[in-house]
Amino acid sequence: SSFFIALSDGTYNRIISAFTSAGIGHLQIHKKTYFENPAIYKLINFPEKIEKRIKKIQSAKVSYRLYSPALFFTEKEVVPGILIGFDPEKEVTNLCRGIVKGKFLKKHEREVLISESLAKTLNVSPGEMLAVVSQGLDGSIANELFKIKGIFKAPEIGPGKDAVCMDLQILRTFLNIPHGVHEIVVLFKSYKDVNKYLSFIKNK
Repeated sequence: SSFFIALSDGTYNRIISAFTSAGIGHLQIHKKTYFENPAIYKLINFPEKIEKRIKKIQSAKVSYRLYSPALFFTEKEVVPGILIGFDPEKEVTNLCRGIVKGKFLKKHEREVLISESLAKTLNVSPGEMLAVVSQGLDGSIANELFKIKGIFKAPEIGPGKDAVCMDLQILRTFLNIPHGVHEIVVLFKSYKDVNKYLSFIKNK
């Protein structure tokens, strides 16, 4: 009985860990209504204040994200997808990290990572240029050429399946967003800590 209980519990933990560490985390914080109806202007303006309160929990790790729908262009293809801004040094999950070609991104580097499925559709490789078109916070058209640094294998769950990832601050500049984030991701040592600390985080 002890063996099978341990086997079941261990397998359950590994499944949850695989999902949460892939990109979604244990807990996410958004501006009200953002999750139901995402929009570029629905920003958490002072994420540092929230992070400071959450980090009173020793087991909690925090990272920030920005999202924007975009069109990705090559000479022959145009494909819709999502832009993800993250901090390559502080990201607490494995978001955009499963590099299969090229190299991972460095902080403040003006290059991008592209998901494997999107790279196949666009027929691009590391070292090639990718044209990105989106809409800025002020309503203007944001467009620029970025060099592809790496291709990552995105997990089935999470935001990265048809995504291009870039440094958080670079994406802020590209979208003309002076400050703020769309998502704060929290990762604990164990999924069991979510119920333990959820009320504390909500109160804070």
